[in-house]
Amino acid sequence: MNILKSLDDRFLKWNLLLLGIACPATVYASDLPSWIRQSAPGVNTDAVLVYRDQKLLFEYYGNDYTADRKHLSWSMAKTVAGVLIAQEIDHGKLRLDTPIKNFFPSISGSATVQDLLQMSSGIRFKEEYFGIPVDADVTRMLYMDGVVEGMEPYLTHLGRRRQSPGHHFYYSSGDANLLMAILRKTSGTQERYDQVPFERFFEPLGISDATFEQSSDGIYVGSSYIYLKPTDYARIGHLLMNRGRDQGRSTIPEWYFELMTQVAPGVSEKPLRGTSFTRAYSSQITTNLPIPGRGERSEYPALPSDALIMIGHQGQLVIASPREKVVIIRLAHDGGSKFSRQQFLEKTAEWIKKSSERPYLVASEEQKDIDPNSTPQKKISIPLSFQTIKNIGKVPQLIRALGAKEYCSCIFVLERSEEQCREDLKASLPVLPTFEIDRVTEQPQVRAYLGTRILNRHSIAEYRGSKLGCRLKTSE
Repeated sequence: MNILKSLDDRFLKWNLLLLGIACPATVYASDLPSWIRQSAPGVNTDAVLVYRDQKLLFEYYGNDYTADRKHLSWSMAKTVAGVLIAQEIDHGKLRLDTPIKNFFPSISGSATVQDLLQMSSGIRFKEEYFGIPVDADVTRMLYMDGVVEGMEPYLTHLGRRRQSPGHHFYYSSGDANLLMAILRKTSGTQERYDQVPFERFFEPLGISDATFEQSSDGIYVGSSYIYLKPTDYARIGHLLMNRGRDQGRSTIPEWYFELMTQVAPGVSEKPLRGTSFTRAYSSQITTNLPIPGRGERSEYPALPSDALIMIGHQGQLVIASPREKVVIIRLAHDGGSKFSRQQFLEKTAEWIKKSSERPYLVASEEQKDIDPNSTPQKKISIPLSFQTIKNIGKVPQLIRALGAKEYCSCIFVLERSEEQCREDLKASLPVLPTFEIDRVTEQPQVRAYLGTRILNRHSIAEYRGSKLGCRLKTSE
């Protein structure tokens, strides 16, 4: 029994490091620059930009990142995926009420494009970040089964939940990637599909060096894998601040921006276990609105209530308030759970207030009648189960695959040194694989091995150029 508990503790610690589950925060210094410099171990802030009224109020770079070096978005990519689908609707290729079974006959039920946008599709996707991560669909989709059989087949054969589409909320990277699979079908050809994000979103914003990576079967990984420079993330933030318009052009359709500023019906009706009960999710983006129907106050008291929030794994944030004309960017590769989003936003709010010539109204000042302690904190226990023990044998595959993919992108997309890339990966992996880089082939590759290589099991990621970046070719 003690042996099993030590195994569980060991893998639980790894899961917390890999997936960033929140723990009690450390008390930090009183102002924003000191807060960043004195952050707890595992909090790795790479860039912070704060704007108001188009004016840069604060700028910081760390860990050898610069204004000219791209950074991974993680789940902030979902917002871009949603906008691409909205544009496709404007082009007449889709409707919000188009049933997704029109594209994927194996998915039964009434789920629509809007249900995918609002994370209420009813597809049985597991994005719960506790337990051994190889049991979660999010890791199986990105690094394991989804690489071998293809992302689309993996997602379309997951089955359905008991809950009706549109009447619940469950945060799902699978829903975001199904949207990108639909976009491929409406684009006609793979060649045309490959150009869509750049022609319709990045280039119109003046983003000339974007990278958007695809799965092994050629689907944009809209859940996770966009790489942009810090100032390019700021361009997206300003696009949101300007209600979807850039230089007089509606990059985000007006009707879709309005949808983005409303809490999704399923969030008010029934958030499912394993997802956030306090997150006021909208359509591929988070709002800071109170949640109607459940009495939840704004989740972030130090942000304006109209703020739109792009959130990514390992501490990524793009925040925009149209009313207060504020944009906040944080890029990071946090390796633990010590980063306090609330404290960062509090320090940022203090900085904006002392740097601006006019008041900065945040949710705590707008919603004084709501008891700040009224929302109960829900705790989840993590028992060791038979399934947990069974999945331990799959952990090496996940380490090899995730290592190969991230190392490839770090070397070829971010153009960091091998030493820097290994240091970055330590934030995600308890053990680093052995990496071999093949730069001679037409498409450079990274192979990742573990141990003595007696079984010669390895994973391969290949680099496909500056626009499409790296993708996992094999996972074993």
